[in-house]
Amino acid sequence: MTTTNKILLIDGNNLAHRARHRFIKFSNKEGKSSSVAFGAPKIISSLLRRFPSDICYAVFDGGRAAERLALLPGYKDRDKKDVDDGFEEQMEDLMTMLSHMNVRVVHSTGKEADDYIYGLCRAHPRIHKTIVSSDKDFIPLLNEYTKIFNPFKDKIISTINVHDVYGFSHREFVDYLILKGDKSDGIPGVSGLGDKRIRDFLDTYESIDGYFEAAEAGKSLGVFDKYFDQIDEVYDINLELINLRYFWTKHYRGKVAIPSINKGWDYKVVSKLAFKYSITSFRDENFQKPFKKLESGSSNI
Repeated sequence: MTTTNKILLIDGNNLAHRARHRFIKFSNKEGKSSSVAFGAPKIISSLLRRFPSDICYAVFDGGRAAERLALLPGYKDRDKKDVDDGFEEQMEDLMTMLSHMNVRVVHSTGKEADDYIYGLCRAHPRIHKTIVSSDKDFIPLLNEYTKIFNPFKDKIISTINVHDVYGFSHREFVDYLILKGDKSDGIPGVSGLGDKRIRDFLDTYESIDGYFEAAEAGKSLGVFDKYFDQIDEVYDINLELINLRYFWTKHYRGKVAIPSINKGWDYKVVSKLAFKYSITSFRDENFQKPFKKLESGSSNI
């Protein structure tokens, strides 16, 4: 029986979009884009060399969670630019390819990658984990066993340096995000509260709960008095939209398993898809080596 010492948790959509732009000029012999099919495995191979791991999960979005859409119909309703690069087809092929390269691919219709990544962290509490993503929603998951690699900043984020990088501790981050909102996801924040004022708010009250307690005790809220109605209005909704721990506990705990597909190492499948996208570099032993070192086998957590 092997002992798992390290896990790499990859935000698959975040990585795929990075590959899409970084390798935008790559195409197959027919001129069809191969930016994702080529770029994402190349990046993962590099990540596995930088962060040697026993298990690698690549976690992909399966759509927007119905529970969040019920709270906010416009949640993650982003305008999609019509770019004819076969992105969806490449994503399907990417998941198939990775699942035959010892990577545990996690994807389920109606489930968001963020929630599954939280669930995997919860399922492996005392194993050292590196989350690969630029998404700030994962900052509250930081602890002595969990760190984040932000590929856009090329920086490892931990409980030690998170305040220096973002101006808030990992324990403050949920409240920060609730007040700030997230324009890219269509989540409204409190109008008039920018990063500096939110920093002052948390220095004064420590948390949103502390703010409400001060108001209930009849204490003067000073400059933050005018924000009370707004904070009261967004708090409950944003807590569920943003706080991964809260959402999982309320909707998924004891009800949702985390399916991961891992077919082991099967280069016949990888080679077939590599041929489709005119990729030859996947034959290179330096590319294959970190994948072959991963533990094979699927799990249903």
